[in-house]
Amino acid sequence: MNLVEVVRWRLIRDRKAVALDYLFWLIVGLIVLVIGVSAIAILTGKGQGAVEYIKDLFKWS
Repeated sequence: MNLVEVVRWRLIRDRKAVALDYLFWLIVGLIVLVIGVSAIAILTGKGQGAVEYIKDLFKWS
């Protein structure tokens, strides 16, 4: 199965299944992002303050 066939197959599938598939990968991506930011925070010496560092990154103000 090549890439074009995979894309066609996904587009033909039920729309709800496609939406759930994208939602799943969005959640996985967010988890990877949080783990990556935590690892960077720990490696840069933030250590215990990794959670606060993540909170600071996502502050709107």
